Amino acid sequence: MPSGKWFFLVQYRRHGQTRRVMIGQFGVVTAELARDESNDQTRQCKRRQWRTSGVARR
Repeated sequence: MPSGKWFFLVQYRRHGQTRRVMIGQFGVVTAELARDESNDQTRQCKRRQWRTSGVARR
């Protein structure tokens, strides 16, 4: 049942699974803050994925 509330979230795929991370509710969290948090979450996800992929560092 819809609540009528809007939320910011980050959605990504890792190891074949779709994952969603909620950032916050629209109005409480600004679009700019949500965008910054989304970029941070995406960077962290890519960093973890790169570490576990077995790729050697250069």
